[in-house]
This record gives sequence, structure tokens and C-alpha cells, in this order.
Amino acid sequence: MEAMMKELLLAMVLAQGTDVTTSLIGFSHGATELNPLVLSTKPAPFIAEAAIASAAEVYLLNKLSHKHPKWAKGLSYLAIGSHSAASVNNIIVTQRLKARGF
Repeated sequence: MEAMMKELLLAMVLAQGTDVTTSLIGFSHGATELNPLVLSTKPAPFIAEAAIASAAEVYLLNKLSHKHPKWAKGLSYLAIGSHSAASVNNIIVTQRLKARGF
């Protein structure tokens, strides 16, 4: 695997970690999860689900990068962007809940 792909996968995992962290902070202020694939908003199961999803993303993108490196890079950028956007949304929702006294 080329060095750039390793860096992209690391960035993706960090972006997902930020998404998980901001989600948990939001839950503590009364936010809800709209993703139907999420089974629990309790911290331990939520983190476990995110870790499994992250491991699956890394595994699949790593496999894809051997035969289709351009596709793997593009999908990595997409994953990083979507996790980052989710984190920003979580921060906005949490700030609005805090402003309302939650």
C-alpha cells in the first residue's frame, strides 16, 4: 500500500473518531441519532459499532487500493468528508441544544 493511502486511511479513522466524540457529546445534551444503522446511543455500544464500521472501511479500502488505487483514494476522500460533515453537524446541534438549556 502506498504511503498516501495509509495517510488517507488514518485521516478517515481520525475523522470518524471526531464524529463519534461529537455524537457522544451531543447525546449527553439530548441530541438523537438519525442514522437507522446505529443500534444504540449508549457510549460503549455506540463506540463498538463505530469501531467495527471503521475497521470495515479500512479493510475494504485497503483491498480496493491494490487493484483500483484511484477509486480507493476517491472513496477515502468521500469518507473523510462525510465524517467531517457529520462532526460539524453534531457540533451545531449540540450548540443549539445548549442554547436552549439542554
